[in-house]
Amino acid sequence: MCFDLTHIQACSKLPKVSKIPTIRKIAEACGYHNTTVSRALSNKPNIPEKTRKRILEVANELGWRPNPMASAYLAHRYATREPSFRATIAWINPYRVESDASLFHLFGYEGAKERASTLGYSLEKIWLGDAGFNGKRLTQMLKARGIPGMIFENRGEAVSTLKNFDWDSFSIATWSVRFSEPPLHHASYHHAQGISTILHKLLEIGYTRIAMMLSEETNKWAENSFYQTFFYMEKHSPPKVWMRSYKFNAALSDGSERKRIKAWILRNKPEVILGQVNVWEALQEMGWRIPEDVAFVSPYCSEAWPDIGGVNQQPEVIASNAVDLVATQLLHNERGIPKIPKLLLNEGEWFDAKSVPHLIQREKQPAHSKKRKLAH
Repeated sequence: MCFDLTHIQACSKLPKVSKIPTIRKIAEACGYHNTTVSRALSNKPNIPEKTRKRILEVANELGWRPNPMASAYLAHRYATREPSFRATIAWINPYRVESDASLFHLFGYEGAKERASTLGYSLEKIWLGDAGFNGKRLTQMLKARGIPGMIFENRGEAVSTLKNFDWDSFSIATWSVRFSEPPLHHASYHHAQGISTILHKLLEIGYTRIAMMLSEETNKWAENSFYQTFFYMEKHSPPKVWMRSYKFNAALSDGSERKRIKAWILRNKPEVILGQVNVWEALQEMGWRIPEDVAFVSPYCSEAWPDIGGVNQQPEVIASNAVDLVATQLLHNERGIPKIPKLLLNEGEWFDAKSVPHLIQREKQPAHSKKRKLAH
């Protein structure tokens, strides 16, 4: 092929493409071993931050840039091979003993354990009761066991325990109920989406008198999402739909509180109640049958209670997401309280059960089963 002089001159004026420096060239320029440079450029957690910064400065001066295709290939290799042990993550139990833990917490642990194993981490249970609910003692326990990362649930005495905890030494995430202080990476359930799912489902299957009866305590755990979503849906509900709410104090109420709950139910006679355990107990005390006299749904349903419909928040997924948040920090050698915390949400899943039958099914029941009992 022949080129004329004009073409050759034009080509000579094109900018030269700089060659990306090799690991060896960067190592020679900054005085570190090839392996140290490779680990620093890959953000491995066992490289001191000062060393990492120095190597990155030299690499950038030499024209080094990360290769996204190589990173994607390595990510594929790590995802498809059998994971080798990386580190231990602490699963902090905010209780004195295991028997104090809720099923929600226990389900979460199983999900976190499975996810940690998939990523090459082990998950070790640590009870705050064993640390004497003392942040300094908990710090000592974790450091003595060589544990660099941890997952908290904001229950029990967790908040008071962490007042004198050494945050800067660990990669941390919380799950379920978020800490207001300090602000940490957090995995949670999308509470607003869950209530919206329940209400839309109830309207879809034919209910027109819908009551929500949840405690102030429960609403606070959900960062006020339960009642905010309900009030919006109530305001924008179809004209023939009756939607009302009753908020009481604690998730586990006493006899006087249940008496007020029963009085409200008798006065308003809803077709279906979105409630929790103390509302269920009040209905039992009243002699109302579920679902013959009133249907019932829960914002915390689970396969552990197969007869109660509602939304399964999937605590296994929430806790496994918390593992991902900690693993990402460990991978990038990030410790302490983040400047901008991340919030990772998963959606809930509607759970059909006999406590909330479709109205077409209820209309086929014998007439005597539809008669509402009003006994206390």
